[in-house]
Amino acid sequence: MSYTVVSDLVDADSCAWKFDVLDRLFDAEVRDRICCIPLSHSGLRDEIIWRCDQSGAYSVKSGYKLLRNGCSAAQSNLVSRFYKQLWAVNLPPKLKITMWRVANKFIPTFASLRSKRLNVNDVCPLCQSSSETLEHLLRDCYFVLELHNALDVSISQSADTDDWFTWLAVLFCSLNESVKMRLIVSYWAVWFTRNKVVHENVVPSVSECVAFCRSFLADCGSFPTDARANTAHQPVAWEAPPVNVFKFNFDQLTTHRASVQCNVADVLVAESLACLQAVRYAKDLGFRRVIFEGDSLTVVKKINEGRLERSVTAPLIYDIRVAAKDFDSVSFTFARSDANRAAHTLARDYRSQQSPYFWIEEAPAGATVAANLDRSKLVSA
Repeated sequence: MSYTVVSDLVDADSCAWKFDVLDRLFDAEVRDRICCIPLSHSGLRDEIIWRCDQSGAYSVKSGYKLLRNGCSAAQSNLVSRFYKQLWAVNLPPKLKITMWRVANKFIPTFASLRSKRLNVNDVCPLCQSSSETLEHLLRDCYFVLELHNALDVSISQSADTDDWFTWLAVLFCSLNESVKMRLIVSYWAVWFTRNKVVHENVVPSVSECVAFCRSFLADCGSFPTDARANTAHQPVAWEAPPVNVFKFNFDQLTTHRASVQCNVADVLVAESLACLQAVRYAKDLGFRRVIFEGDSLTVVKKINEGRLERSVTAPLIYDIRVAAKDFDSVSFTFARSDANRAAHTLARDYRSQQSPYFWIEEAPAGATVAANLDRSKLVSA
């Protein structure tokens, strides 16, 4: 058989990659990269995507930035502007030096150490899903995405150039003074948190990192200590759904159902898969009025936006929206990780399992403890 188009590599009945065909046509690395591309079960049409912008759509601005980054004179001017603005930021020198190290890739990530032939596991210690390159740790990682969202630092994940310095310098010079400070402090905090995980084996917490950054920035006079900021220091409890409405919490794996996923590109894909599984699970059980709640703000926003997005998660988000139409009432909400403990516990405890797990009217000990803690807070409230 001649394989000439991508659809030849997809099983039309199961809507899955033809793994036997991929094994024959490609080496292991290329095969695994292909298998990481999610496929839609709902007939999502193909889209042309402009990879130089996070939205996937071409704009004159993104095209101009791409062309500008190829000009040596512009590059020289960019370097000068970046350093001038960096040293002028009103932050302690140690933070600005950290930013200088970040810009020049003087940070010993695991991928960097591995490239120097050190025998280390290069998996990101914060998300455990990708190689810990500098680009992943400080731009693409789930941990830093959630942190920047909480700090109101808007950063495009897509790169207009393969050069890290150029990408970071263009971004930095486009920010106002307050956001520059937040970006620098966030990078400093992420590297500090990452080292705590590596050297002290602590469990990383986005909420704790957010609280630390807010407190530090408030001391520097660059972040308001208003009611919104103070909520980061207050514990958040799980909230019960309205009467006759059922809530499904998900966190990479679904509550009361744990499924192991292979060939997952990143944490956002894993969270999207978890949400899709929760929706399908609720339909299988016959629930009609439901709330789906998870601690990935990015995934929840993508589902609720209503427009057709153009990213690697697009097929999954589309399938979620199509499946959700079968409910009488449905909503997708965000909950901080401390209000999503039971789902997180299941995901953590069953990450190493090789087959799906189901529980009806019961749950594993760890998840039961987390659920009882949530229940006690509801009673006390």
